[in-house]
Amino acid sequence: MNYEIDSILNRAPCGFLSFTDDSKILMINITLLEMLGYQIDELHGKKIELILPIGSRIFYQTHFSPLLKLHNKAEDIYFALQTKQGKDIPMLINAVRQRHEETFVSNCILIPISQRIHYENEILKAKKVAETAILAQKQAELELRKLYEELRCVTQKLEKLVNIDGLTHIANRRCFDDRLEQEWLRLCREKQPISLLLFDVDYFKRYNDAYGHQLGDECLVKLAQAAQVAVSRSTDLVARYGGEEFVIILPNTDLEGAIAVAERLHKSVQSLGIAHQTSDVSSVVTISLGLAALVPSLEKSPKDLINQADQALYRAKQKGRNQTAIAM
Repeated sequence: MNYEIDSILNRAPCGFLSFTDDSKILMINITLLEMLGYQIDELHGKKIELILPIGSRIFYQTHFSPLLKLHNKAEDIYFALQTKQGKDIPMLINAVRQRHEETFVSNCILIPISQRIHYENEILKAKKVAETAILAQKQAELELRKLYEELRCVTQKLEKLVNIDGLTHIANRRCFDDRLEQEWLRLCREKQPISLLLFDVDYFKRYNDAYGHQLGDECLVKLAQAAQVAVSRSTDLVARYGGEEFVIILPNTDLEGAIAVAERLHKSVQSLGIAHQTSDVSSVVTISLGLAALVPSLEKSPKDLINQADQALYRAKQKGRNQTAIAM
């Protein structure tokens, strides 16, 4: 055996004994030497029978040694060793027989019966510690999953607060900017059209002055709801652009499809029947709308689409309001 193995075996808390098929002791660790009261040179190369009492010698010769040679192992065998002073020490022995060079060697681990209970208690303690640790780990994992779920819910609420307009509860300007950028890149790759509707309330300042800001806010909420009714797909986005201005993103929608949505939107707003006696175009709230449609490309940007819709909205107002103007 090499030095490292010898060192490990000598520090082991249990006895270790190695002997040949002709019963000569090859190695005995310090722990077993101290149990038996011998020095290493007193046992090395000697017959194993030297440390066996009469009863154990007979058992060794008639049962233990033949068992080892037949099965190459012997597990949980009880027999006694004898100290130098002649005292018997009952042992629990586990042995493995292996080929070593040109002979066979049996390596044995020996635990005094008096210490076995101690070892078993230590094993039980270790198992209990391990079980407690496993339970603690499972509990920690449950708590961690709970925290993750709570964090996910908080994150969703924060995202909603960040992306939802506080008054109308539809998408806000930030959400609109992010969605338009995403759709622009996607449709640029797919070479599919996108349309934008930009609209606001006709003579809304007059409405606020005549009816008050509280009714003005209620009017914007109803307008947002009407816009939601006018769109028909989950991919469409209605957002508050700022003040009384609103915007609708219509992905994968050409000019004809966008005009149809604009017409539905005008009807939806007028059907609300919100009184507006200070308007020059109607006795109820109406909207002016600018429409732009194009196929995104790398040569253009989302701002180009917004600018076209904004210019169209300006023309709709110049032409008398309560109508849709299409970007040229």
